[in-house]
Amino acid sequence: MELEEGFYKVKQFGVHCLMEVIKEKGKLYYSMGAGPFLPIHDLKKYFSHPVEIIKKVSLHDPLINVKVKVMWQDMYQHHFEITSTSTKHLRKIFDTYPQLLERLKSSYSS
Repeated sequence: MELEEGFYKVKQFGVHCLMEVIKEKGKLYYSMGAGPFLPIHDLKKYFSHPVEIIKKVSLHDPLINVKVKVMWQDMYQHHFEITSTSTKHLRKIFDTYPQLLERLKSSYSS
């Protein structure tokens, strides 16, 4: 499949995710699931298992069963997890545990 700018449904390790392809200065770059953009010719280089490109998708395609999972560890290395299915509930999670939001902000500022 000849790639062009846009979003693609891809499959790797049996898991579906989105891959974004952009064009910058005449060259194509890709990003898997909000990761960094890398040259498209390196797509096979960085993955030990092949990435199967299913099809090009539109960001306006309808979504169902949307869930956001928030996971963290405390200082004792205990694991916590909360799954949210609404923005109201997600906001409540961050209001109840403000340190989660602060930690997320700090990890991107460094």
